Amino acid sequence: MSFCVPVYNNAEAAVKVISNILVSDDPRLEVVACDNASTDNTQEALSQIRDPRLKYFRNEKNLGAHMNWCRALGHGSGDWLYLVMGRDKIHGENAGELIRLLKYAEDHNITCIRDGHSYRKSVDTYSGIKAMIRFLGGNHPTGAVFNRRLFQAIPDDVKLKYFTSSDMYPENFVWRDLIMQGTAALTMSGVFECAGLVETNNVVLNKSEIKSTVEKRGNILDTFFAPKGRMKLFRELISMVIVDLRDKFTEKEKTEYIISKFYALLNNVSYAWCVWCEDAEQMAHYGQNVRTITVREMWSNILKAYPEASAYLNEIGELTLIRKLRMRWCMLVMGVYAPIAAKSKKLLQALGIWHSLRRFLRKVFVR
Repeated sequence: MSFCVPVYNNAEAAVKVISNILVSDDPRLEVVACDNASTDNTQEALSQIRDPRLKYFRNEKNLGAHMNWCRALGHGSGDWLYLVMGRDKIHGENAGELIRLLKYAEDHNITCIRDGHSYRKSVDTYSGIKAMIRFLGGNHPTGAVFNRRLFQAIPDDVKLKYFTSSDMYPENFVWRDLIMQGTAALTMSGVFECAGLVETNNVVLNKSEIKSTVEKRGNILDTFFAPKGRMKLFRELISMVIVDLRDKFTEKEKTEYIISKFYALLNNVSYAWCVWCEDAEQMAHYGQNVRTITVREMWSNILKAYPEASAYLNEIGELTLIRKLRMRWCMLVMGVYAPIAAKSKKLLQALGIWHSLRRFLRKVFVR
């Protein structure tokens, strides 16, 4: 298995994440560091890691963050490619367990794995529209594990298009193409958990000391996790399935996908937006000040999301009466859920019902 780590001007973070992986003495893994023409001491710092399983590659010029992700994956030589962001924590001592799960994937015709749900207790497999719902746009890029043979089978010009034209997360296009070839899985907890997930607390770094080189100078409303960015993600996720694969799914399946992604949009512009903005360490990481998101602002974002989403669905010819009604129902549910969740998450976690509540709401009100 190849852990593919795109790095750029983050020497301290890169050394930490790679060292965490190499805690394992398993000879079946390698780490591929793809340096996007860093101008700091990243190359020198990584050269101090004396482990033959670390392979270092350096781009002659900066290709942009997304293309560096693609390059990192392309340099992997293992049967499986695990995409790791340079500021995440990886539990290298569990590498053997993950490799066991990859054997399970091979035996069950699974083409890709999504790792990182801290509350998951088993391996759940999905195919078709169910896999699209669970895998596309739902998580931080870390935790994406691809079958290398199938990844390499995607033509280079197609991968180039994916990784240069995507506004948000280009790996979603790869997920989509691989899912169309087979099934996918969400793995059990306790293997690897990415620091980008709200549910995990495994952050190894002091994010306030490692600024984002991409967004630290920008306005908070222009960041990827702001409502405007989440709307871009919604349009991209709808387009890549509903438009690009229009004839692959039934109307009922497409409705299920659209409503699921709309529900996720509402969550992201209300509850998740509130959580991000009140996390001091996270905001410092992006060079932003902590701000309190009021209930009124959450409701305002929810109300704004509906006309934008429905206008886009109407533009592509996918806005039906049933979808309108279900989207309005989602707004009602999220309008109640978001402020309660934002103010009482810690209490619900302490009572051990947080994840059960989330699953219940998705099952009853969305699906």
